[in-house]
Amino acid sequence: AVKQLRDERQQAERKEAQLRADNEQLEAKLSTASSQLAKLQQQLSSLTQLQEGLQASLQGKQSDEASLVAELTQVQQRLATAEDSLASATADRSQLQQELRSQGDKLMLMESELKLKSSRMDAAQQQLAAEAEEHEAQRALLQKQLEQLKADKDEARSQLAAATAELEASKQQLAAADTTRSHAEAAVQELQALHDALAAEHAAVQAKVLELEANLAAATAKTAELSEALEAANADLADARAKSAQQASRLAHLESEFEALQEVMGEGEQRDIVGRLLGRISNLQAAAVAAERTRRELHNQMVELRGNIRVFCRVRPHPQSAVKCLAGGTSLALTLDNKEHQFSFDKVFAPGTSQQQVFDSVCELVQSALDGYHVCLFSYGQTGAGKTYTMSGANTPEHQGMMPRAVNQILESVAQLTEQEWQYTLSASCIEVYNNQLRDLLADGAGSRPEAGRITDNNAIKHDSAGGHTTVIGANRLPVTDAASAAALMARASEARACEATAMNAVSSRSHCVFMLYISASHAASNTQLTGSLCLVDLAGSERLDRSMVEDMRKREACSINQSLSALGDVFAALSSKTSHIPYRNSKLTYLLQPCLGGHGKTLMFVHINPEPASAQESLCSLKFAAKVNGCDTAAKGGARRNVTQGVASIQDSEAVSALGKRPATGQTLAAGPKRSKLG
Repeated sequence: AVKQLRDERQQAERKEAQLRADNEQLEAKLSTASSQLAKLQQQLSSLTQLQEGLQASLQGKQSDEASLVAELTQVQQRLATAEDSLASATADRSQLQQELRSQGDKLMLMESELKLKSSRMDAAQQQLAAEAEEHEAQRALLQKQLEQLKADKDEARSQLAAATAELEASKQQLAAADTTRSHAEAAVQELQALHDALAAEHAAVQAKVLELEANLAAATAKTAELSEALEAANADLADARAKSAQQASRLAHLESEFEALQEVMGEGEQRDIVGRLLGRISNLQAAAVAAERTRRELHNQMVELRGNIRVFCRVRPHPQSAVKCLAGGTSLALTLDNKEHQFSFDKVFAPGTSQQQVFDSVCELVQSALDGYHVCLFSYGQTGAGKTYTMSGANTPEHQGMMPRAVNQILESVAQLTEQEWQYTLSASCIEVYNNQLRDLLADGAGSRPEAGRITDNNAIKHDSAGGHTTVIGANRLPVTDAASAAALMARASEARACEATAMNAVSSRSHCVFMLYISASHAASNTQLTGSLCLVDLAGSERLDRSMVEDMRKREACSINQSLSALGDVFAALSSKTSHIPYRNSKLTYLLQPCLGGHGKTLMFVHINPEPASAQESLCSLKFAAKVNGCDTAAKGGARRNVTQGVASIQDSEAVSALGKRPATGQTLAAGPKRSKLG
């Protein structure tokens, strides 16, 4: 079945290549028609100038009126001929546009067929994974049976030794020698037959183990083929993005040309021609909107292929490291008590990885927030592992963290989409969760007075049941218009956040910081509105009291931090086991992040590791927790949903590939058996 799907996919790719070639030919014809139109416009301009010169000469030379009238008539005839040529070129252009739309419809049909085949391949991959698990269970059962047979063999040998001893004793007793010897010989023969049977069963078990190993190798090869298919889908997405950008550029160029033509051609019949051309421009704008919608769908399918909950691991630099990053960029090994523990995640960033390289792996989720999804990026790990540096960074451009880079990407994309008549509104709030109490870090005086901005209402967190924004009653929600205003808001929140010194970290965050960017957009031409959000969360570090050596208030803060992180772990454990009740309300932090963690959003977790040997135990706990999170997926049935409203009907698009399931990464010792791989 997989081979048949691969053949069908190759046929579809060949058809798609043929359609692209036809599309390029049509675009070449369209370019030729455009150049002819430009030449005709130049001729029209020159004829208009000639007409004006003739009219000026007519006023000064009444005697040559008859000849000038004749020349004017000739010029008008040439003008009529030029207008006929312009109308012919316009008709050719319309025909080429219709052919281009027809080819685009065929391309969309091919893309839908490709999506269907991709879902079939994913279903086949899941079936192979289930078979691999079943083979692994059979192998373990056969191994246990082999061990039991070995034990029976040893027992038989001991019985044989005992029987031999009894035989020697019976030889000394001449009175009962004949009877005892006959019984002993019979026992020896029976034991020998049992030994032969056990040897035959052992050989059969070994043959079964070899057969299971061969099946496992075949399943691994099929997984590699499916990974290649995913890379091909990513290439198709890149081509669609390039075409969308090209169409937008061409549309802007045509608009400028037709505006100039409208000014030149004036009133009457010529203005009607301009009106029809502007109508065609409107059709091109609608096509650009449809192309952007297709781009969003393809982008979301790519994100869904890699999972709605992803885990990245980042290792902090240290001269003496107990952590080794393995080849491939998705695995690492931690050495603790002379025992090596291996873990696999979506990405593993070695100590030398730059902030830009890390953000390059995050930017596609930031784009999902702009497309109308709820997205959450949060960092987890022990205190002093580098969480705040990853999220906030430093003031220099190369050391900027994920928060300023994400906001800058959104602002740049908004500037581009504004040229396509999209209207975006951005606003932000910054909430601190301190000792399980909410505090507005953007409140007046929050940087100088700890009590400023404190929210006492226990029901201040409000979720929109229709999929809109999550708000906190009593918290400021300030507009974001450019990169400077966003940077000022983040700097203001950073100054107000609770930080203290401990034995492990000179500047230890004593609270969780949640920066919420609200995104609202509308497009008047298509009567479309969308709502998205981006939550950037810098969690306080987990810590052991015997190492941080905190007392009094700092001790209370550490206990509250550990409790909220434990509540976060309970939420992911419930999501992993797919229980009916998810304990979001056990903590203000988890309830605030509910739409992203278990609703219809997308979540990325950064687990940060301090590789020093003294922190190996804390690192192992963090990695085990991250491995548990990596096995989860959101509670959305059918995948994440984009919050879109068109006209008066509210639509929540299910744009996920429903057949896709996220295969969990495993964290285990080397002796625990083979690890499962994961697409993406």
